[in-house]
Amino acid sequence: MHAVSIYCYNNYPYSTVLIVGATIQIIGAWVRSFAIVNGEFWPILAGTSIQALSTTIFWQCQNLLINKWMPVSEYGRASALITGSYFFICVGFVLSATAFSDPNVDVKSTLNNIIFYCNIFLTVLYVFFMLTFKHQPDVPPSKIATQEPPKRNISESFAQLKTNKNFLYLLLAYSMTHAPY
Repeated sequence: MHAVSIYCYNNYPYSTVLIVGATIQIIGAWVRSFAIVNGEFWPILAGTSIQALSTTIFWQCQNLLINKWMPVSEYGRASALITGSYFFICVGFVLSATAFSDPNVDVKSTLNNIIFYCNIFLTVLYVFFMLTFKHQPDVPPSKIATQEPPKRNISESFAQLKTNKNFLYLLLAYSMTHAPY
């Protein structure tokens, strides 16, 4: 799915890709809610799969938007906000675990409540996003940000990376830390 995401960002405006990604996210959330109606697991699986597929759109866009829309003085703050989102993912795991910590809890009704309230929250965020999202910044942060990247063949890009010592050191460092896993 990352290849699809990269293709979309290279061939369509960022704003269009983000709006489509957000729409797919909200559709997946409401598909999950069909589990409340019919009491089966399959809508949860289908809705979560739809959301997971569109999540790659947002993983790719964070640094792209920071580089395109933010002035250099704001890079740190924007990156900190992105990193902070992982904290909220951890909080969500803890909250869902506490919802099921009591052995006498009715799992089905608790899961239905979690799905329902998550969908309401996501819908509010979606409406806020659609109402406030700008298709481009008011003032581009720099001349470089307004330029389109050069169109190159992917094999040319890899050939250029093989000659970049800093990239090779970075690749080696990541490989050494993740190779044992």
